[in-house]
Amino acid sequence: MTGAIPLKQELVDESVRLVAAAVPELPISGVFAAVVQATGHARPLRELRDHLASHPFALTSGSADQVPPSVVRLIKHLAAQGVTSVKMPACFHCGRTDRNLPRRVAGGRLCWTCAQNANAQPCADCGQNRPVHIRADRGPLCEHCAGRPERVCGICGKTKRVGRRANDASPDICQECARVEIGSCEVCGLVKQCRRRRDGRRLCSRCIFLERSSEETCCRCGKLRRIAVRWPAGPICHGCYERSVGGPQPCSDCGRRAVLTGTNEAGKAICATCAGSPRTYDCPVCGQACRPYAGGRCARVVLINRIDRLFKVAENPRYQLLQNAFANTDDPRGTIRWLAGQGGAALADLVATGQPLTHADVDAIPSSPAVGRFLRALLVTTEVLPDRDDYLERVTVWIDRTMAGRPAHHTNVLRPYALWDVMARARRRQSRHGRPSTSATGGYLRQKIRVAADLLNWIDGRDSTLDQLTQADLEFYIVDDGGKPLRLRGFITWLRRHHLIGDVRLPRPTRVAQPNPIPEQELWLNLRRCLNADEQMPLHIRVVAALLLLYGNPVTRTVALTSSDIRQDGDRYYLTLAKHPLLLPPVLADMVNQLRDQARSDSVVGRSVAATTWLFPGRHPGSHRDGIGLTATVASHGIDVRPTRTAALMSLAGQLPSAVLGPLLGLHPHTAVKWSDLVKRDWTAYLSIRQREGQLAVADEALAQAVRRP
Repeated sequence: MTGAIPLKQELVDESVRLVAAAVPELPISGVFAAVVQATGHARPLRELRDHLASHPFALTSGSADQVPPSVVRLIKHLAAQGVTSVKMPACFHCGRTDRNLPRRVAGGRLCWTCAQNANAQPCADCGQNRPVHIRADRGPLCEHCAGRPERVCGICGKTKRVGRRANDASPDICQECARVEIGSCEVCGLVKQCRRRRDGRRLCSRCIFLERSSEETCCRCGKLRRIAVRWPAGPICHGCYERSVGGPQPCSDCGRRAVLTGTNEAGKAICATCAGSPRTYDCPVCGQACRPYAGGRCARVVLINRIDRLFKVAENPRYQLLQNAFANTDDPRGTIRWLAGQGGAALADLVATGQPLTHADVDAIPSSPAVGRFLRALLVTTEVLPDRDDYLERVTVWIDRTMAGRPAHHTNVLRPYALWDVMARARRRQSRHGRPSTSATGGYLRQKIRVAADLLNWIDGRDSTLDQLTQADLEFYIVDDGGKPLRLRGFITWLRRHHLIGDVRLPRPTRVAQPNPIPEQELWLNLRRCLNADEQMPLHIRVVAALLLLYGNPVTRTVALTSSDIRQDGDRYYLTLAKHPLLLPPVLADMVNQLRDQARSDSVVGRSVAATTWLFPGRHPGSHRDGIGLTATVASHGIDVRPTRTAALMSLAGQLPSAVLGPLLGLHPHTAVKWSDLVKRDWTAYLSIRQREGQLAVADEALAQAVRRP
C-alpha cells in the first residue's frame, strides 16, 4: 500500500507532525509508517489531518464523537507498536473498544454489530427482529430469509426454505435437513442422523440430549448439578458461579478481594492469580473483581461510559446532578437495562436537542404516560426541571388531549369552563391550603369536566342546543342519567353566570350521610392486629391502618408523612399529623421508627440522588406512594377505610372538644363541630374554664372531669 498509491508529501508531513505531537514517545519513522498504513489514500489522509488539527487530543482521549475511520485505524496501528498513551474509541452502544467502528451516529460511532442492530426491523417472513437485508413487496426481509427461497427438499420432499442449494452432486435441501449428516456418532459410535456441534464433533440427537442434561458434582456446594464453568478448583454449577462472581471474597493466600476460582493445598478458596489461572474476573478499567458485563469490564464502568457519552457534562453542566444519580446507582446492570429501554430512549431524545429542557418537552414525549411521569420526577429531583404540582398540570394536558376530538361548539364551552373555572379554583384552593394535590384531586377535576361533556352530548342527542335548555330538561337529565348533581352544579352555575343558559338551577342535593361506622369491638380488634408484630401484614400497611384506627387520619395524608414529622423528646416520640404533634403509644412509636429506618425508594436512580425523607417512598424519584392504591391494599387486609375512619373520628369527638380535635387532626373548624354534633357531646364546661382561667393545667383538669362525666 505504501508504494502503490502516491501521497502528497506536504499532506503526509503535516499529518506526521500532528501525530508526533500527540504521541512524543514514538520515533518519527514509526509515526510515518503508522500514518501511511492507516490511510493509504489522499482522502483518508486529509480527514486524519483535519481531525487532528481541530482535536489535538483525539488519539489519547478515547472520544468517538465525529472521529473519522482513519483515526480509528491509526490508533490500532499505534497500539500494535506498543504506544500506551493512545486510547481506543468505544462503540457508542455496546461500549467495546476491540472492534472497528464503521458507522457514524449522533454522539459517536458504532461497531458493525450495533450498526446492524440499529437497522433491525421485524422480518416479514420469520417475524424476528433482525437487520434489514432487502425490502420486498411483502415487507423487510432479514439476510437469512432474503437469500433462501422456498423449494422442494430433495430429502424430505417438503416445500421449505432452502438450507443448502443444489449442485451437480445433490438437490436442494431444506434448512432442517441441511443440519443433519448421516454418519457415525463420535460418542456412541452408531451410524445415524447426526449434527455438528460448535467444537466440530458429530453427535446424534440422543447424545446431544444426554450431554446437555449431564450433571456433575460441583466442587463448591458438593451437589450433583449441571455445570456452568470449569475453574482451577473444578466444575462449578450455575448457582455457585453466580454467587462467586457476584460477591468477591478475600483470597486465603494473598488476602486480595477477588473472585475465588481456585483451591490451595489446605482446601481453602484462592483467587485465580494464586491458582495460576489467567482468568481473574478483574475489570481492566477499575481493577475491581466483578461479574463481567461487556468486554471484560464491570457494569459500573460500562454505565459510566454510556452516561458520559449521553449527557456530555463538559458541554452541558446542567446535567451534572443527573449524571451523578446514574453513576452512583446501587444497581448498574438494572440501570443499563433501563437506559436501553423506552425510558432511556426518551431521555436520550430530550438530551439530544441541546436546549434547556422544559415541562412542555416532557409532555410531548410520544411514549407511554408512565414513562413521562417517571422522567419528570427524575428531572425535577436532579434540578434539571423546576418543581410543579404535577397532578394539577397533568389535568391541563388531559384537557388539551380531550378537546382535540370534540366538535367546535363543545370545545367553545368546555375549554373555558375547564381552564378558567375548574382549574383556576383548584389552583386557588391549593395555594390557600398549601398542600400538594393528590391523584384523587386529579380524578375529581376530570370527573367534573366529564359530566359537563356528558350533558352536552345528551343535549346533542335530543337535537337541541345549550341555550334551549330548560329547568324541566335538566331535571329529566338528572333522573334519566342516574344523576350527578354534585359534579354538575359548578358547570350549571358557570353557564348561568356567563348567560349561556336561562334561569336554570340544579335542585339542592341532599346531605350525604357518613358511612355507618364499624362496631367498637371490631375497631379495637383491628388495632390489636396492626400492633401485633406477628401478624402476617407488611409493616407499612400496619402503620397506615394503625394511624387510621387511632386518629382517623386519611390514607392520602398518611402517605405524605416525612421523617421530619417524627420528633423525639427523651423516651417519648411525637408525630405531627397537622399543626400540633401527637404523642405516640410506645408500640406504634417503635413501628414508625422502624418504618423510617427501612424507608427505601423503589427507584434505583432515585435512591442514588439523596436519602429519602418520605415514610412511604414511591416508585418515582422524590415522590411518595399513591394514596388511592394504598387504600385498596389496606382494604384487601380486611380493614374498610371509610367506615373505620368514621368510627375512629366519632370515638375521638366523644373524648375531645372540637376546638382541640380540629388542630390536632387537621380538620376544618366546621368539620370538627359537625363531628362533635354527631356524637352529641356537650363541652361548654370545658370552654368556659378555658376562657376564664386560660391555663393549660386547669384546662386539662376540666377535660378529665368532662370525660369522666356520664
